[in-house]
Amino acid sequence: MNSREPPNSQPPYLMRVKAVLFAFMGFALLTSQDLAASPGPELFQLWEQIYNEPELTLNEIHRQLAKLPADAADENTAILYAIGAEAASFAEKSEDHLRLAQAAEALAARHRYFWPWVHAVGALGVYYEYEGQDNIALQLYEKSIRLAEESQDLELLAYACNNLGYFHARNHTEKEAIEVVSRAVRAMEKLPKGVLYHDILNNLALTYTRNEFVGRMDEGRTMMERSFNYFKSRQMRYMTGNNYINLGLFYVQTREFQTAIDTFVEAIAYTRAQGKQDLLPYYLMHLGDVYNRSGRHKEALQAVEEGCPMFRRFKNTAMVADCLVTRSHAMVGLQRPADALAALKEKAELLTDASNNKNSELELEIETNAWQQLGNMPMELATYRRWRTATKKFYNQKNAQFVHQVAGLLELERKDADNKLLEEKNRTNALRLEQADRMSRILLGLLGLSLLLIGFMFFAVRQSRVIRSQRDRIQEVLDNIEEGILRFGKDFKINQDYSAHVSQILGITHDLTGHDLFEILFAQAELGADVQATIRAALSHILDEDELAWSLNSNQLPTELQRQGRILNLLWQPHHNGQGKIDKMLLVMRDVTISKALEAEVHASRQQSQIMTSFVQELLQANRRSLDHFMLDLPKRLTPLTITLHDPQERTLALRQLHTLKGNARSLGLMELAEAVHQVESSQLQDAPLTAALVHLRAVGQQYDQLFQSMFRGLSQTSSSLLALVDDIQPGIKQLLEKNHQPWGSITVEDEVGVWPADWQESLRVLLLHGLSNAVDHGYVLPHNPDAVRLVVEARRSPQGIRIYIRDRGCGIQWLKLQGLATERGFSPAPQRPLTDLLFADGISTSESVSLSSGRGMGLAAVKDACRDLGAEVTLLDNDEGQGTMLVVDIPSAKADVSVLSFKAGA
Repeated sequence: MNSREPPNSQPPYLMRVKAVLFAFMGFALLTSQDLAASPGPELFQLWEQIYNEPELTLNEIHRQLAKLPADAADENTAILYAIGAEAASFAEKSEDHLRLAQAAEALAARHRYFWPWVHAVGALGVYYEYEGQDNIALQLYEKSIRLAEESQDLELLAYACNNLGYFHARNHTEKEAIEVVSRAVRAMEKLPKGVLYHDILNNLALTYTRNEFVGRMDEGRTMMERSFNYFKSRQMRYMTGNNYINLGLFYVQTREFQTAIDTFVEAIAYTRAQGKQDLLPYYLMHLGDVYNRSGRHKEALQAVEEGCPMFRRFKNTAMVADCLVTRSHAMVGLQRPADALAALKEKAELLTDASNNKNSELELEIETNAWQQLGNMPMELATYRRWRTATKKFYNQKNAQFVHQVAGLLELERKDADNKLLEEKNRTNALRLEQADRMSRILLGLLGLSLLLIGFMFFAVRQSRVIRSQRDRIQEVLDNIEEGILRFGKDFKINQDYSAHVSQILGITHDLTGHDLFEILFAQAELGADVQATIRAALSHILDEDELAWSLNSNQLPTELQRQGRILNLLWQPHHNGQGKIDKMLLVMRDVTISKALEAEVHASRQQSQIMTSFVQELLQANRRSLDHFMLDLPKRLTPLTITLHDPQERTLALRQLHTLKGNARSLGLMELAEAVHQVESSQLQDAPLTAALVHLRAVGQQYDQLFQSMFRGLSQTSSSLLALVDDIQPGIKQLLEKNHQPWGSITVEDEVGVWPADWQESLRVLLLHGLSNAVDHGYVLPHNPDAVRLVVEARRSPQGIRIYIRDRGCGIQWLKLQGLATERGFSPAPQRPLTDLLFADGISTSESVSLSSGRGMGLAAVKDACRDLGAEVTLLDNDEGQGTMLVVDIPSAKADVSVLSFKAGA
């Protein structure tokens, strides 16, 4: 059996270590300069004592509370209750934890003491989370945020948001965790960078480093190391210890095993130097796990045997059980299977609770390898089946969780893009409102100026000065406005009072007054002469007419114009004279090139996200064993296609390889890849240029390969039985039948071989894929046979070797059509050989149409190649058990030296 690394899951004991973080968040708030909203100096020392002696702190809280009057209701009393709740949480005194938190919450709520109120509600959230009541905990954390918002204290808001961020991170809802912790970071931007800030930074770093699809692994690593250095420099033992564990697990996740080993060795030395033993066994157990992953099993055994007695002294049964699993892993690596099984047995006896004594997939793998080393094949196979079931269940859960994470992260990206677009739209609307307001003021000013001129005609000299002053002010406004504004009349001549931004937008330096609007604006625009004529006619029908003419013709005026590579937004506004006629038009221009480019980028990003989501779903739904094998070989098949398909001597082999590639992709549900191969085959069949089709095929293959490497790196699986190979192919066949509305019946596998040699796997896979696909296509789909598809795969042993049968109950061999093909091709079978040998030649098919799965004469040719690799002989005959066909493959005894294990299954 091949060893496999256990999944990266967070150990249960880290929940207690992480609880320290809540106390440190409170400690950071104690440093607030506003003493009216935080504990005084005496309570400072009491709070700090929580981190090393929580039970002593809890006893001191009880002592001080006992001295207070029964009706004490001041703020210090509420703070004492809140500190006591935190100390009880560390000391694992659940009754005191709940009672003190409720007392603090009741007193603070009655008098609106926000500091103890926010902390008490947060402590209640911790209590119910540890009790497994996540719904109540989530409501309390959200209430804590609302109270912090009401207090308008940024440190309280950051503390409450960080609590909720830890809750989401532990529940693997990364999108929500990133959103709420990012809010905490923003709240702390203008505050001192103390303990709370670095704890929030560490929380955000954990979320970044645990999901590579966030794309911020390196940033998360830097943030984590920064917070670690901060806590270590201040000798905060619990926070430093928690960061040692987080850093070590991060290096394990990134497969930097030596760096992880160095981290845990440094943590052990740091703890021993302080003379403390409480965190030491955790480091030793992690160190043993990393040594096992690195193949250094002897050192792993030394580490775990030092740490396990400490957990026994602490009476920590769960951690003793984890140590025994790590010890059994090391024993298997040291070829001591009996000791490994003994360690697993001791672990099972230690955990009497059945809910805590479930065998993990790692334990089942260790047990399987131990029985293999002992040579006990029945026990090995029995354990292997349990291991395989557990592994499949784990990866199903892992894939479901992964889809949720990817969907959440894609939703984050979509929200960011939508927010950017919304900000741009809001900015555009604000500018338009501002523009309308400015224009209203300008028009009112012009109207007032006209009234002044009429009313004070006798004071012409004095009023002319006033007019010049008013015009200067208007022009100053127009010179400083950021939109291009101009006016024109019936003759389309631009008026004098246009904004300076018009020249900047149009790229014209000379004075525009009196110039024709169409020569200035539309001369270099991407508009045809007929469109310009339509615009001119519409304006002619509007000017010197009433509002009705505007309503009828305004839709002919463009709102967007492309000019010299730039995009201009146009707003047309009619100006009415005193008789209700439209005597002038106001045109407002704005350069929206950048905002349009941003919209295009957002649209392209959405399309790419949809394509990537579709590819991710196909990979997650595919059978993992077959997918691993297929993706491992995919780059090797795609690279030489450009050369071989253009080489007449290699073209036939390349087409067979393409057909096999298409069949495998279809059976796995990778439909975009199958369609890309189909396009290449169609181009080759029609003598069309292949370049575009090959470029598309390589691009699609590269996308699948990159996604596969990101999603399943290091999680390989193998399959070695005939049943497993048929199971891998069966989904593709069912999908083909559903597409053609063909009813599915059954497929039966009878295997007298059992475990097949590993170097036969690819040839067997090709043989079964094309043999079963050929039986379905020619027996049922193409002749429109309405019967349910029933297939049988048998592997029989005999003194002569192994014989494989693939039978169907379809329409059978079309002998008359086959005889016609043989006559046309001048084919005569060899002595003692059937006429069906013709069908194994390249390009021979009895199908009259070409589909995604058949009709090119490549399927049976690929079967022939696979049999040649096995040193076998293949024959196609009528079904000897009734209606249909029978594909027979004979593997001689010289090649068939494999173990015998009868097996029968149906599906």
